[in-house]
Amino acid sequence: MCAERGRSLGLPVPPSAIAYLDPFLLKYNEEAKSDFGGADGDCYIFASREIANLVELKYSDLKSIKPQLAKRLFLFDYLIKNEDRSLTEKSGNPNLFLNPKTNDVVVLDHNLAFDLAYNFEKNKKTSCI
Repeated sequence: MCAERGRSLGLPVPPSAIAYLDPFLLKYNEEAKSDFGGADGDCYIFASREIANLVELKYSDLKSIKPQLAKRLFLFDYLIKNEDRSLTEKSGNPNLFLNPKTNDVVVLDHNLAFDLAYNFEKNKKTSCI
């Protein structure tokens, strides 16, 4: 749902789908069982198309993001209540990637959406955009 919302806002979110994960693949991995809901039945996961050669966006790359894209990304994070996108000169978690060949931005990783403790004021101050 979040990927579709992002694309509808014109964000560069890769194509995605709901994919079937064979429960046998989880049988011997307790952490995966926990993450994906166990190995007792059908398991469906979010799958995103791989984009080769991406690198995580660095603080120095922020100036290359077009203002309109930055505004849409901030709106997207607000709409899906996602505080998991931050970046400062010292560190952070931008959840944004660059294709070094094309210099295109790719928006990924919104798995912490719909946070019940979402705080707009805090997010406004720590957002990487």
